[in-house]
Amino acid sequence: MSTNFNLTQFGGSFLSAFQYIPQTLLEAFVAFALALIIGFVLALIRICGSSILNDFILVVFSVIKSIPVYLLFISAGMIYVLAVGNMTAGNGMNSSSQNLSTRGVVSLVLTIAYLPAMSEALRGALRAVPLEQYEAAESVGLTYAQTLR
Repeated sequence: MSTNFNLTQFGGSFLSAFQYIPQTLLEAFVAFALALIIGFVLALIRICGSSILNDFILVVFSVIKSIPVYLLFISAGMIYVLAVGNMTAGNGMNSSSQNLSTRGVVSLVLTIAYLPAMSEALRGALRAVPLEQYEAAESVGLTYAQTLR
């Protein structure tokens, strides 16, 4: 069985895909920033919160980590088409506003995918500072942010 590789077709496909790299980087950056902010809040809740809330967040993170990202994209795409697609068809929305909504769905799915790992990494970093270091920093008048530096 032989395969025919066409270099010009491959080059054309690569150049066609090359134009979407800035959009892909933007979506990844937005999702990373959202996951960082939400993950920090959830890490603080897991450190300072009640055990019931901590257990709930842990279960949600376990469920999210067990779902492949591709399945999250397929599910979000189906929900988007079913929920938003029918509404936009009747309202006469143009394709640029639908594209903006699609970008939001992509950022949301990537944020959900990044969130458990980001929150656990931040929680581990906050737990790495010993209690004595917090007390010593407080005694010399450092703020919480200065203590973590």
